[in-house]
Amino acid sequence: FSEGKSGSFFWISSNKKYIIKSISSNESDELQDILESYLQHLEKNPNSLLVRFFGCYLMRVSISDAIYLVVMGSLFPDSEKSISMRWDLKGSKKNRISKSSNLGFDLDYVNTKQTFHFGFHSQFLTTQIQNDSNFLKQQGLIDYSFLIGEYILTNNELEYYNSNQDQLRFRDCSTTVIVSLDDKKIYYIGIIDFLLSYSLRKRLERVYKTKIGLTSGDEISVAPPKKYAERFCNFAQKVVNSNNITNDDSRILL
Repeated sequence: FSEGKSGSFFWISSNKKYIIKSISSNESDELQDILESYLQHLEKNPNSLLVRFFGCYLMRVSISDAIYLVVMGSLFPDSEKSISMRWDLKGSKKNRISKSSNLGFDLDYVNTKQTFHFGFHSQFLTTQIQNDSNFLKQQGLIDYSFLIGEYILTNNELEYYNSNQDQLRFRDCSTTVIVSLDDKKIYYIGIIDFLLSYSLRKRLERVYKTKIGLTSGDEISVAPPKKYAERFCNFAQKVVNSNNITNDDSRILL
């Protein structure tokens, strides 16, 4: 059980494969609005990076109080592994610096000149990021993130991976897992937090930050769906191609 930066509460299943998250009524409505298109997109793109939703519920606390909950797959489903570093990337700059040592935002990524060793799977990721971004743009959604979790492999784990590749495919959770080109890390990858539409409130927020706050529209997170998708897609594609060396030793586990 934990509380996120947005004020949402999270409950994690004992096997760490599923997360229950509290959401707003607007997010619940958004999920129901896009549900049919979302399912069609996943059928067409079985390797989509979008987090998988398994249920949406309304829990009555009292006659006047209710909590909306969504059940989704965890991007970090392996209960025996501790993620050493997480990257939450949007493609924007304003306030995108983390105060945590094991969480990085966009400017942290740029300032540390971070690279990821995805090998030949950069091509797959580049294409899928484009497909998923186009879908989110068509649905009028914004403010989503490209999430990468890093786990450092031990020598014993590396030997296990090399000899048991068929047993290391995650089929019941919403994550893409890639073993790094140099066989030193596992990357858990996905697109999260995409249940926010470009509402009147968000339009006013953008006007306030650009006109009154005198901040460039390219730097703030809030942007119209088309502009947000293009910026997000361009940045995420640069990230996955940050060390674009092809080698058959790099593996994707779906």
